[in-house]
Amino acid sequence: MDKRGLAYGKALYSCVAEKDLSRCVEYSEALLRLFSSSPDGLAFLSSPKIDKNKKKAVLSSLLSNADLPVLSACLYVMADNSDLAEIKTALHSFLSLAYKALGIRQGTVYSARRMEEGELKRLIAAMEKKLGAEVRLHNKIDSSLLGGIKVALDEKTYDYTLKSQLDALRTRLKGGQ
Repeated sequence: MDKRGLAYGKALYSCVAEKDLSRCVEYSEALLRLFSSSPDGLAFLSSPKIDKNKKKAVLSSLLSNADLPVLSACLYVMADNSDLAEIKTALHSFLSLAYKALGIRQGTVYSARRMEEGELKRLIAAMEKKLGAEVRLHNKIDSSLLGGIKVALDEKTYDYTLKSQLDALRTRLKGGQ
Protein backbone atom coordinates (compact mmCIF):
# COMPACT_ATOMS: atom_id res chain seq x y z
CA MET A 1 0.00 0.00 0.00
CA ASP A 2 1.17 3.47 -0.83
CA LYS A 3 2.17 5.65 2.13
CA ARG A 4 0.20 8.59 0.76
CA GLY A 5 -2.96 6.50 0.55
CA LEU A 6 -2.44 5.29 4.11
CA ALA A 7 -1.88 8.86 5.27
CA TYR A 8 -5.09 10.05 3.60
CA GLY A 9 -7.02 7.21 5.23
CA LYS A 10 -5.63 8.09 8.66
CA ALA A 11 -6.35 11.78 8.10
CA LEU A 12 -9.93 11.02 7.06
CA TYR A 13 -10.46 8.83 10.11
CA SER A 14 -9.07 11.49 12.46
CA CYS A 15 -11.38 14.16 10.99
CA VAL A 16 -14.67 12.22 10.88
CA ALA A 17 -16.95 13.02 13.80
CA GLU A 18 -17.94 9.99 15.88
CA LYS A 19 -21.62 10.52 15.03
CA ASP A 20 -20.77 10.34 11.29
CA LEU A 21 -18.41 7.36 11.46
CA SER A 22 -20.96 4.66 10.55
CA ARG A 23 -22.30 6.66 7.60
CA CYS A 24 -18.79 7.42 6.38
CA VAL A 25 -18.03 3.68 6.55
CA GLU A 26 -21.13 2.91 4.47
CA TYR A 27 -20.18 5.46 1.79
CA SER A 28 -16.55 4.35 1.75
CA GLU A 29 -17.63 0.73 1.28
CA ALA A 30 -20.01 1.80 -1.49
CA LEU A 31 -17.24 3.73 -3.24
CA LEU A 32 -14.93 0.71 -3.06
CA ARG A 33 -17.65 -1.53 -4.51
CA LEU A 34 -18.20 1.02 -7.28
CA PHE A 35 -14.50 1.20 -8.12
CA SER A 36 -14.25 -2.60 -8.11
CA SER A 37 -17.20 -3.00 -10.44
CA SER A 38 -16.25 -0.03 -12.63
CA PRO A 39 -12.50 0.06 -13.28
CA ASP A 40 -13.08 2.73 -15.94
CA GLY A 41 -14.34 5.13 -13.28
CA LEU A 42 -11.24 4.58 -11.21
CA ALA A 43 -9.05 4.96 -14.30
CA PHE A 44 -10.78 8.28 -15.06
CA LEU A 45 -10.15 9.60 -11.54
CA SER A 46 -6.55 8.35 -11.58
CA SER A 47 -5.66 9.73 -15.00
CA PRO A 48 -3.19 12.64 -14.97
CA LYS A 49 -4.67 13.76 -18.31
CA ILE A 50 -8.09 14.60 -16.81
CA ASP A 51 -8.62 18.08 -15.38
CA LYS A 52 -8.87 18.20 -11.57
CA ASN A 53 -12.15 20.13 -11.74
CA LYS A 54 -13.74 17.40 -13.87
CA LYS A 55 -12.61 14.83 -11.31
CA LYS A 56 -14.08 16.93 -8.49
CA ALA A 57 -17.36 17.19 -10.39
CA VAL A 58 -17.53 13.39 -10.66
CA LEU A 59 -16.68 13.03 -6.95
CA SER A 60 -19.31 15.63 -6.11
CA SER A 61 -21.98 13.68 -7.98
CA LEU A 62 -20.90 10.43 -6.30
CA LEU A 63 -21.20 12.04 -2.87
CA SER A 64 -24.21 14.28 -3.54
CA ASN A 65 -26.46 12.38 -1.12
CA ALA A 66 -23.77 11.63 1.46
CA ASP A 67 -23.89 14.83 3.53
CA LEU A 68 -20.35 14.00 4.66
CA PRO A 69 -18.31 17.16 4.06
CA VAL A 70 -15.18 15.61 5.62
CA LEU A 71 -15.20 12.71 3.14
CA SER A 72 -15.80 15.08 0.24
CA ALA A 73 -13.04 17.42 1.42
CA CYS A 74 -10.56 14.55 1.75
CA LEU A 75 -11.28 13.33 -1.77
CA TYR A 76 -11.07 16.89 -3.15
CA VAL A 77 -7.66 17.34 -1.50
CA MET A 78 -6.57 14.08 -3.11
CA ALA A 79 -7.77 15.43 -6.47
CA ASP A 80 -5.94 18.73 -5.95
CA ASN A 81 -2.73 16.85 -5.14
CA SER A 82 -3.15 14.42 -8.06
CA ASP A 83 -3.35 11.52 -5.60
CA LEU A 84 -6.65 9.93 -6.63
CA ALA A 85 -4.73 6.89 -7.86
CA GLU A 86 -4.46 6.11 -4.14
CA ILE A 87 -8.19 6.41 -3.43
CA LYS A 88 -8.69 2.67 -2.85
CA THR A 89 -5.72 2.53 -0.47
CA ALA A 90 -7.02 5.59 1.38
CA LEU A 91 -10.52 4.13 1.74
CA HIS A 92 -9.18 0.76 2.88
CA SER A 93 -6.94 2.50 5.40
CA PHE A 94 -9.86 4.54 6.71
CA LEU A 95 -12.11 1.47 6.91
CA SER A 96 -9.52 -0.52 8.82
CA LEU A 97 -9.38 2.17 11.50
CA ALA A 98 -13.12 2.74 11.52
CA TYR A 99 -13.93 -0.98 11.79
CA LYS A 100 -11.66 -1.26 14.78
CA ALA A 101 -13.32 1.73 16.46
CA LEU A 102 -16.79 0.34 15.75
CA GLY A 103 -15.90 -3.18 16.92
CA ILE A 104 -16.38 -4.65 13.46
CA ARG A 105 -14.21 -7.64 12.64
CA GLN A 106 -13.03 -7.85 9.05
CA GLY A 107 -11.63 -10.65 7.00
CA THR A 108 -11.52 -12.53 3.74
CA VAL A 109 -13.36 -15.63 2.62
CA TYR A 110 -11.49 -17.68 0.02
CA SER A 111 -13.49 -19.88 -2.33
CA ALA A 112 -12.96 -21.76 -5.58
CA ARG A 113 -15.60 -19.58 -7.27
CA ARG A 114 -17.17 -16.20 -6.59
CA MET A 115 -19.72 -16.55 -3.81
CA GLU A 116 -23.24 -15.36 -4.50
CA GLU A 117 -24.49 -12.48 -2.38
CA GLY A 118 -26.92 -14.73 -0.48
CA GLU A 119 -24.19 -17.26 0.31
CA LEU A 120 -21.90 -14.52 1.60
CA LYS A 121 -24.68 -13.02 3.74
CA ARG A 122 -25.44 -16.43 5.31
CA LEU A 123 -21.75 -16.98 6.03
CA ILE A 124 -21.44 -13.53 7.60
CA ALA A 125 -24.51 -14.18 9.77
CA ALA A 126 -23.04 -17.51 10.91
CA MET A 127 -19.66 -15.93 11.73
CA GLU A 128 -21.37 -13.08 13.61
CA LYS A 129 -23.31 -15.61 15.67
CA LYS A 130 -20.15 -17.63 16.35
CA LEU A 131 -18.05 -14.59 17.30
CA GLY A 132 -20.69 -12.36 18.88
CA ALA A 133 -19.52 -9.38 16.82
CA GLU A 134 -20.33 -7.65 13.56
CA VAL A 135 -18.31 -9.16 10.71
CA ARG A 136 -17.38 -7.88 7.25
CA LEU A 137 -16.01 -10.41 4.78
CA HIS A 138 -14.65 -9.89 1.29
CA ASN A 139 -14.67 -12.80 -1.13
CA LYS A 140 -11.49 -13.71 -2.99
CA ILE A 141 -11.17 -16.48 -5.53
CA ASP A 142 -8.55 -19.16 -4.80
CA SER A 143 -8.43 -21.54 -7.74
CA SER A 144 -6.30 -23.99 -5.75
CA LEU A 145 -9.32 -24.85 -3.58
CA LEU A 146 -11.25 -27.89 -4.78
CA GLY A 147 -14.34 -26.98 -2.81
CA GLY A 148 -15.51 -25.40 0.40
CA ILE A 149 -14.26 -22.16 1.86
CA LYS A 150 -11.53 -20.77 4.06
CA VAL A 151 -12.17 -17.70 6.24
CA ALA A 152 -9.28 -15.53 7.42
CA LEU A 153 -10.60 -13.27 10.16
CA ASP A 154 -8.37 -11.22 12.41
CA GLU A 155 -5.41 -13.54 12.94
CA LYS A 156 -7.35 -16.80 12.83
CA THR A 157 -8.22 -19.06 9.90
CA TYR A 158 -11.39 -21.12 9.79
CA ASP A 159 -10.80 -23.87 7.25
CA TYR A 160 -13.94 -25.47 5.82
CA THR A 161 -12.30 -26.63 2.60
CA LEU A 162 -12.75 -30.05 1.08
CA LYS A 163 -9.04 -30.71 1.58
CA SER A 164 -9.20 -30.03 5.33
CA GLN A 165 -12.29 -32.23 5.68
CA LEU A 166 -10.57 -35.07 3.81
CA ASP A 167 -7.44 -34.65 5.96
CA ALA A 168 -9.56 -34.85 9.13
CA LEU A 169 -11.30 -37.98 7.85
CA ARG A 170 -7.95 -39.55 6.94
CA THR A 171 -6.66 -38.87 10.47
CA ARG A 172 -9.75 -40.41 12.06
CA LEU A 173 -9.54 -43.48 9.83
CA LYS A 174 -5.89 -43.98 10.80
CA GLY A 175 -6.93 -43.99 14.44
CA GLY A 176 -5.87 -40.46 15.27
CA GLN A 177 -2.25 -40.98 14.30
